[in-house]
Amino acid sequence: MALKKKNENAPAENNSVGVVLIAFGTDHYYHMAYNLAYSIKHFNKSVQIAIYIDDRGKFDKALKAANQEQQWVFDYIEAVPEKYGQYAELKLNIDKYCRFDKSLYLDVDAVCLRDIAPLLESLDNVDFAIHVNGTYKRSDGPKFAQMWWAKPDDIWNQYQLPEDATLWSVNSSVQWITKSGRSKQLYEKARKAYSNPIPVSKLMKTWGNGQPDELYLNIALAQSDFDPSFPVDPMLFRAKIMELPHTIPGQYDFMSYFGPQGHTAYYYVKWMDNQLRSFHAADNRRHFYKLENILKHKHANRR
Repeated sequence: MALKKKNENAPAENNSVGVVLIAFGTDHYYHMAYNLAYSIKHFNKSVQIAIYIDDRGKFDKALKAANQEQQWVFDYIEAVPEKYGQYAELKLNIDKYCRFDKSLYLDVDAVCLRDIAPLLESLDNVDFAIHVNGTYKRSDGPKFAQMWWAKPDDIWNQYQLPEDATLWSVNSSVQWITKSGRSKQLYEKARKAYSNPIPVSKLMKTWGNGQPDELYLNIALAQSDFDPSFPVDPMLFRAKIMELPHTIPGQYDFMSYFGPQGHTAYYYVKWMDNQLRSFHAADNRRHFYKLENILKHKHANRR
C-alpha cells in the first residue's frame, strides 16, 4: 500500500489511505493534534494525515510556537463548515469527512510509538474496525460492567433490540473507516439512534456534560451483524499501572491518555511526555506542548 506525499488540500487518489484527526475548541486540542501528528511523522513522514478543524485562524495562530511553523505535520487541513451542537454529534459524522478511501481515525489524545505503515497495510482488507472493551448478552444478567454510559435495560427498551442481540462496548478513540457500505451503514444507524437519544437524566455517565458518541456506536453495532474488533489492537488504554512503559512500543502502535485529567495514570502520562521530548530532540526540535499541561483543559473534564 503506497504512502505518498501530497500537497495540502489536493484531491486524494483512488484507493488512498491515511490518518484522520479532528481538533475543535481550545488551542489545546490543536496542540494535542500536533503532538500526535508529529509522533507519526517522526517514524514515517510518508504517512498521510488529514485534520478537520473548526477555525482556521485560531488554528494558524496556535501552531506557531516560538515562531516555528508546525503545520507541516498535516498534509490536509480543512475547516468543517457545519456547526454541531455537541462534540459527540461531530464524531458521529466523522465518516463524512474521511477524505481517504481508507482512514485510520484517531482521537488526538494519543501518542504514536512506532512506524504505522505495517498497521495500515494489515488493515487493507478490513471494512470497519474499532477498539472493543467487551460484549454483553441479555442472558448475562442486568449489569454490563464495561458499559459506562447506560443500563442495558434502558438501551433495549429505547431501541427495541432483539432479545438475542449482542451489545458492544467500544472506545471510539481509534477506528478504521472505509468508504464501504458497512462503514456508511453503521454510521447512519448511529446517527439515527442519536436522533432519538436516551435522556441525559438516564445516563450513568455523561461525556463533557452531554451525550457520548460511543453509546450510539454501541447501539448501531447491536443492530448490525459483524464483529468490529481490530485484528490486533493498535492502541493501549491504561487507567492503572499494569506494565513497564518500555515494553509498550513492541506491542502497540499508539498509547492514549484518554478521559478526564487523572484518568490515565500519571506514570504513563509522564512517560508519553518523555517520548515526545525524545522524538523532538532526535529531530533537533523542541517539545512545546506538554501533556501534563494539556490534560487540565480536556473537554472530558466537564462531567
